[in-house]
Amino acid sequence: ATLYPGLCEPISQGGLGFDFYVNMAVPRMWLWLLENVPDKDWSMEQ
Repeated sequence: ATLYPGLCEPISQGGLGFDFYVNMAVPRMWLWLLENVPDKDWSMEQ
């Protein structure tokens, strides 16, 4: 939503009315883990 001002604004205020915001921290965490942690170091217990 930060790249599209007004995307999450109500339609009555000129926005598109989306009321769901995606938190990109979680996908970034998974990308970091996939790129930086070897498979043998992944724990099935955590």
